Amino acid sequence: TDGAIQYVSELEATSAGLIEVRPEGVYMGVDHFSVLTPGEGRRSLRIHSRNAYNAGLFVARIKHAPSGCGVWPAFWMYGEDAEHG
Repeated sequence: TDGAIQYVSELEATSAGLIEVRPEGVYMGVDHFSVLTPGEGRRSLRIHSRNAYNAGLFVARIKHAPSGCGVWPAFWMYGEDAEHG
């Protein structure tokens, strides 16, 4: 997307508390602590598969998705192309 976001690596996301394994499941979140300057993207993460799929049934159990003004929670699946590689 073209939102004000800065996608970070797994290592940076882990050290910043944006992702962690908990007994009840995996937590993935956005950096909601930092105070940003205008134009600076908020740190977040995206996950990638190690495999490519042509078809299938993909199930995700999402216990909480953000809501409110200016958010668009979504579960996107893109193929490998120049824009999403």
